[in-house]
Amino acid sequence: MSKDQVKYSSSITHNNAAIQYVHDVTGLAFGTAAGILKVESLQGVAFFVILSILSNLLFYVLKIRGHASQYFERPLKDIYLKGLTRSISGYLMMWCLVTALCE
Repeated sequence: MSKDQVKYSSSITHNNAAIQYVHDVTGLAFGTAAGILKVESLQGVAFFVILSILSNLLFYVLKIRGHASQYFERPLKDIYLKGLTRSISGYLMMWCLVTALCE
């Protein structure tokens, strides 16, 4: 990205909202899958981390086509790190709920 390109705060806000939606939905979906599959303990954490990284890579390749710096101020933090920390609570909630319901 050249220095003369300007990033608008409304566009950055919209892009962050889009990636947050992806993180929220995938966290709930992965938690549901882990509960149905009866994944337990550290395998459940590994399940979450691997699927989160995979979904973030798919977002990176399919949605933003590898040009993350054009759409986010801090691409690594905004896409990957915030995604892991944001969606873990939804994942854990659904993982526990579905595991309890499937017993």
